[in-house]
Amino acid sequence: MINHDVLEDQTYEAFRKKCEETGLLQRPVDLAVNDALDGVNDETTLRRFLRADKGDVDKAFLRYREACAVREKTHLLQLYEEIDVEDFEKARILYPHWSGRRDKRGNPICLFDISRLDSKVLSEYSTSRTSAASGPSPALLRSLAFHECLTRFVLPLCTASAPHSQPVTACLYLVDITGFGIKQAWSVKNYAQDISKVLANNYPEMVDKVLVVGAPRYFGQIWKMLKGWLDPVTAAKIEILDSADVTKTLSQFIDLENIPKQFGGSFEFEHGMLPNVELRIQEVLDGVLPAGCSLAGPFKWVVDEAGKRSVVPLGTVKGARRDKAVQKVGAV
Repeated sequence: MINHDVLEDQTYEAFRKKCEETGLLQRPVDLAVNDALDGVNDETTLRRFLRADKGDVDKAFLRYREACAVREKTHLLQLYEEIDVEDFEKARILYPHWSGRRDKRGNPICLFDISRLDSKVLSEYSTSRTSAASGPSPALLRSLAFHECLTRFVLPLCTASAPHSQPVTACLYLVDITGFGIKQAWSVKNYAQDISKVLANNYPEMVDKVLVVGAPRYFGQIWKMLKGWLDPVTAAKIEILDSADVTKTLSQFIDLENIPKQFGGSFEFEHGMLPNVELRIQEVLDGVLPAGCSLAGPFKWVVDEAGKRSVVPLGTVKGARRDKAVQKVGAV
């Protein structure tokens, strides 16, 4: 009988060794000596890339090497440290963002209301994806920084507060498409293709499941079109919920207190809001986050000499870096 756990570990070790031999596991020069490796080249990240290519070491290596090249070309680690907090927060309108809540398996729940992608927002997005004279576009840089926060801060935070010993590696996406029509579908084509590419190439297997609510009766025609614009792996994780059974279906995955009110739960949610963290996560944050610090902007985990971890706010406010103005408190 084949021991799949042993086989998976052997495959991972082969992948890790190949990455190590080619220098991909060296600490990046833009990563401070006490910065945690979460979301950069830690085991959890490597396993996500390996899982994305179904255990094919060579394919996973090529994908990961390209992701590292993008990180280096865009100076992503430095960008993540220095991005303007106000600019970072604008991405909350554009992308599914963490609600501060988790599903029943401990995965962070990212919520999104597609109606917020109106003509003004999409026009600004279109400009930002083409406005760079050379090099990466502002839209790409903002997208990378926003998703960097999920892998470097949110997923490790949910792991630290998980009721089990397994790392939390992916998010549950809940997307409201109420009123979504064919005209809007065409207008989001570039946006949909861009985010799908970023997820597939730079943050593979970060999406556990996508639950879509509010689909109009004619959505089947739109879905045929949208599906062709998305990465096939991501598209396969999308489940369109029947409007008559939304609350019942959502409650299979999410506790009622973490389901937005508009879908039958008790969670007060407004698109673009900062995370409203549940009690267990707040208890963890109370020990690792500087007192009085809001959850706006990007964050990172740092590790002291004793191996204790704490959280540092990043980004700049009026040109001043937040991490220079705070002191670490507590540890987990």
